Amino acid sequence: MRVIHLSAYDLYGGAAIAAYRLHVALAATGVDSRMLVRRRQSGRPDIIQPAGRLMKVWSRVQRRCDRLVLALHGCRSSEFSPGSVPDGLMRNLRTLTPDIVHLHWVADGFFHLESLARLAVPVVWTMHDMWPFTGGCHYAGSCDRFTNTCGWCPMLNSRREHDLARTGWERRQKTFGRNRPVFVAPSRWMENQARRSALLRNADVRTIAYGIDTNCFAPRDRVAMRTKLALPHDKKLVLAGAAQLRANPRKGFTHFISALRELRGLVADGSTEVVLFGGETSGCEELEGFRVHNLGVLDGDEALATAYASADIFIAPSLEDNLPNTVIEAMAAGTPVVAYDVGGIPEIVDNGENGLLAPVGRPEALAQALARMLKDDDFRNRCRQRAQEKALHCFDVRKSADRYHALYRELAGHP
Repeated sequence: MRVIHLSAYDLYGGAAIAAYRLHVALAATGVDSRMLVRRRQSGRPDIIQPAGRLMKVWSRVQRRCDRLVLALHGCRSSEFSPGSVPDGLMRNLRTLTPDIVHLHWVADGFFHLESLARLAVPVVWTMHDMWPFTGGCHYAGSCDRFTNTCGWCPMLNSRREHDLARTGWERRQKTFGRNRPVFVAPSRWMENQARRSALLRNADVRTIAYGIDTNCFAPRDRVAMRTKLALPHDKKLVLAGAAQLRANPRKGFTHFISALRELRGLVADGSTEVVLFGGETSGCEELEGFRVHNLGVLDGDEALATAYASADIFIAPSLEDNLPNTVIEAMAAGTPVVAYDVGGIPEIVDNGENGLLAPVGRPEALAQALARMLKDDDFRNRCRQRAQEKALHCFDVRKSADRYHALYRELAGHP
């Protein structure tokens, strides 16, 4: 059985990394698994970029064309993708002769929605965000128009019923009527959102959690990891990071800043410092009186695992999220998580057992949770052990790959 995964990227962003990890795990079990991506960053030969001179040129500009469509409608948000430009992928897919096509994060111009109807094999679509069942936004926020029909889109600042979001919704409705995939939600929260939507209310929706390599993401000697990263040994370290920690308001960086402001009065001066990773952290040496250590972009799982293992706490202040890889990775490394009680995060973090959750939108509650975790060594150490146990039991990539393989076989009619 040959499975072709479609993903805009293989290593850029949480959704791409989740798809990549699944692909690698499937290939390790003998599945003929390949990825077709816009831009390959890994060196694996089973990850392919579109072939042909014209496609190579088009793959460089299709993202800009999709965003141009958005700009022509008065919006420049990266949280909305029209998906309205031709993708040119069918020729590549026919050459690859798949038995199953597995869609992942295919927005931002990589996949033309109408191409779905041209696929003659079973399709699985993992919902890394809400884009498959909205008119184009990746997360709906407080808007619930996707439960009926999109239009008057607040993300587009639209004042019209028949706007770009309504067009996207109608295109999905028409396309799903011709070829409806099996949709997979990484979290029960995402499954519930899909079932609330008018487009997928009666669709076949499954839930399969993300998986990580629990051999790589595992507890390590904290002293050695801090020495490796040139981090202090006599401080409590709070780690935060994401691909777009500052640029994407949904990641809650401003709430993290507010929480640190509150935290100043709850912990001893000089006892705690902050560690940041990601592409937007350079130049930040101090936040609300806390010294900051910048790790920059961490290239690969080994570098990430080292960072998690060096920290006392990982904070995830997202205001809306699916099933963040970072939270799972931190817990697998034995690093307790403090986060908002939002999206799929409560499916990872059991409040008071292996981490702490705060009501969403209340940075003062985040600060109180951080203070408790920092000051109560016994509680933090209990959370550390239970966090790793939860990750091992629920989020091992081999278990995720087995469940997807069973789904492929079911759809392909293999016993």
